[in-house]
Amino acid sequence: MLTKADDFPIHQTPEPIAYAGTDRNFYDRYFFNGYGPDGSEFFAVAFGVYPQLNIADAHFSVVRDGVQH
Repeated sequence: MLTKADDFPIHQTPEPIAYAGTDRNFYDRYFFNGYGPDGSEFFAVAFGVYPQLNIADAHFSVVRDGVQH
């Protein structure tokens, strides 16, 4: 059964938050991508949380006219 806590990146397994796990490398990640109307621009942003390691990471990338920045 899903709970309100399942909306947050704190899972330890692919199961709902009610099921605990022990895989130290398991992570949850949010990501969002977007494209320009003509396809010449692209961006990607992500935020990840590794709850067993107490680590968070993030990234942002832009591609304009075929060149990644």
